[in-house]
Amino acid sequence: MQVKCNQCGAELKIKPNEIFFTCTYCGSSLYLDSSKVIFHYYLSSKIIKEDLKLILSAFLKRRNLKKRIKIEKKEIFYFPFWLLKGKKEETSLKLAAPTAIDEIEKVVIPPAGKLNFFDPENKDIKDKKIVVPSIAYEAIKKNMEKEIKKGDFSQAMLLHLPFFLCQYRYAGEKGRFTVLIDAVGGKVFANSFPHVSLEKIESEFFWAVGIICMIFFMEGLMVKNLLTKAFVYFISAFPLYLLLRYFLSKKG
Repeated sequence: MQVKCNQCGAELKIKPNEIFFTCTYCGSSLYLDSSKVIFHYYLSSKIIKEDLKLILSAFLKRRNLKKRIKIEKKEIFYFPFWLLKGKKEETSLKLAAPTAIDEIEKVVIPPAGKLNFFDPENKDIKDKKIVVPSIAYEAIKKNMEKEIKKGDFSQAMLLHLPFFLCQYRYAGEKGRFTVLIDAVGGKVFANSFPHVSLEKIESEFFWAVGIICMIFFMEGLMVKNLLTKAFVYFISAFPLYLLLRYFLSKKG
């Protein structure tokens, strides 16, 4: 099969079922999608395996999950996205393959991130798992027909981004939890989390209720007029209502 290079226009002969290939004339990395030749890039990983526990612990801590974790699996892989570029330097990332954690579509390419031509022999990606695209550009184009017609996104390319697949255990919880960690920016993506321990929440809750009860008691001693006292109690009860909603939402 013969195709033309997007960069230099050279006629290239590729093998049957070959989808990733390099132009022998200009060195451009290309991807064949439904008979359409598209530039193919990747971003290098900036995160190393030794960083993962710290990143994941910090992420869980922000969700009030502060117990010990044990990472049992950490595997890097490259996932495909359609990178759409517009005339005003707008960019949009769309999944080029299905995934159980589709939140990774929210991953952000760093402003200084350098796009490298995809080469399976490059040391960054050699021997790494490469997810093959299975969502054609035509499907993305159909879903974004209005934007593409307006010229908002006139250029499309295939981009492989590195992620760490981590499976970990959380102290006191049965089973393993799975997260994906963006190996460029360190953002964590997950569908499920361990349960928040209620010990600290309940302790804070009772302290807060105790303080508000003390406030009610002091107000009762200081305000003698019955109507004024009822008004003051009503105003004081509002923060308690908000506090109860806050703790109930954390328990849920």
